[in-house]
Amino acid sequence: MRAAFIVILILLCSSLSIAKEYGQYNPKQILTVSESPSGKKYGIDIEYLDLMINNLALHAKNYPPQFDTPRDKQQAVKDVTALSGMLGTLTKGPTPNPEILRRAGFLNSMGHNLDIPGSAEKAASDLQKLLSIAPTDSGGNYIYGTFLAGSGKAKEALPYLKQALASGEADASYALGTAYLFLGDEPKALENLEAYRQNNPDDASIARLLDGIRNGTVQRMTSGRPPAEDHQPPAGPEKPGQKSTSEAEKLLDSLDANGQVQQAIGRMVDLQIRQKPVLAPYKGVILKFFEKYINYETLRLELARMYTEAFTESELREINAFYATPTGKRLVAQNQEIMKKAGESGVRQVQAHRSELERMIQDEAERLKRASEDRPSPSAP
Repeated sequence: MRAAFIVILILLCSSLSIAKEYGQYNPKQILTVSESPSGKKYGIDIEYLDLMINNLALHAKNYPPQFDTPRDKQQAVKDVTALSGMLGTLTKGPTPNPEILRRAGFLNSMGHNLDIPGSAEKAASDLQKLLSIAPTDSGGNYIYGTFLAGSGKAKEALPYLKQALASGEADASYALGTAYLFLGDEPKALENLEAYRQNNPDDASIARLLDGIRNGTVQRMTSGRPPAEDHQPPAGPEKPGQKSTSEAEKLLDSLDANGQVQQAIGRMVDLQIRQKPVLAPYKGVILKFFEKYINYETLRLELARMYTEAFTESELREINAFYATPTGKRLVAQNQEIMKKAGESGVRQVQAHRSELERMIQDEAERLKRASEDRPSPSAP
């Protein structure tokens, strides 16, 4: 028998997001050769390079990267490694091309998302070189600012994001707002997030974020962990069952609740990033926030209390006895993989019958339209 909180975690972790197919390109094709009076001239096919970078961005612009198959991801790693090496040769000269530096910085930031060793350092180096040549470059400042903020350096990111905004990168107002929010400067956070909403009036998520800041929800989330006594079980005839709490905590350990919570938090953050890609550079910051305020130690007593309310002490003891058996231990070990496969199977089923759902929605829309047209008009007074 799985506990209620495991079901909640499964629901939170579910996602119907499927990555687009990874395109197949040849990195060597970015190199061009042309004849000149002085001999052969070598260059870069920027258009083909951009095709490859844009293809990679569909899968690795945000963390975690999304691919249909492990083979596609392996190919992406090979492509980024090859392109990074080629562009690295061009950016090592005394006067590197700013356009190449910007692309190299973006490419290596995706390499960082793919866990390619050294990519973060390369991205930082490329972007710093770019900004030393073109300090007001909007794209370079925006990429580097979000890169720093995503590394937990919100304060250091501010000047770059401000410059990006001043240079015409309108989305930098969102990044600035979240950076100020992380730093605890609520007035400036509201100012920049409100500016972003003005440019994106149809974005419901920014409206919710602004409302949360103004009504104190976000402030309460960042104000710290409630006192320990707030999490104690309510008093009862058996003195809120210290024994029952002990049995409940033993059950949490048997179910690997700590690992389940950590994975659920990670997947929730990933889901938010897929829904709001602009948050991708801040994944590290968001995870640190959750680790600080919504970690397992914060939830442990609350989860134990839920179990003591749902089960008697003897029932908890029986459940623990089962999970102590080889079969119970095997259930815990296998259930996570089973649930993962079940989720993947559900996604495949939905995708296989998506056209049917679209037809059903269309039929219902037509029915509602007919019903509206057939409804008699109100009589004139």
